Amino acid sequence: MILKFVFTPNVDDFLDYQKFRLKQTKIANIYYFLFAFMFAGSIYFAITSKDLTYLISTAIFAVAFVVIYFYDRNIKIKKEVKKYQKIDSSYLTANEFILYHNAIEINTVKEEGKPVIDTVYPFATLRAILETDKAYYFVLANAEVRFVPKRDIGEENIKIISDTLKKIPNYKFVK
Repeated sequence: MILKFVFTPNVDDFLDYQKFRLKQTKIANIYYFLFAFMFAGSIYFAITSKDLTYLISTAIFAVAFVVIYFYDRNIKIKKEVKKYQKIDSSYLTANEFILYHNAIEINTVKEEGKPVIDTVYPFATLRAILETDKAYYFVLANAEVRFVPKRDIGEENIKIISDTLKKIPNYKFVK
């Protein structure tokens, strides 16, 4: 065993993960490109035809884009957090993190009346290990993600974890 500590993720950590995941899918770039293309086309047609209908449709399109963007970035993510919380309440409970040379172990902290979940994840079974400024994300083979927020970890422990994980081939630091 290299390191052992207790962390408690909260809803904001889960929201940060969902926003990180959305950013990594690059779907927002497609939205921006489509919006810019349609907006430029509408402005061009409004100027060349001197018809205000294109400006009105552009304004309606811009409002719709802002609503969709806000929904994707805020409301939809919050709904996903509530859904995952109902499916697996262990995501937002106190967990014990143990780092080994070849694996990590994430266990729920014993609480009266609740089952203890002990899970060992060998590095070979992890699809990806992602580190951001706020957390570590461990992506499992079944696309499940376990996240460990950095705010519960001391600076020297963050350095120990990062140095150990950097040796793993599927490790990546993402800004």
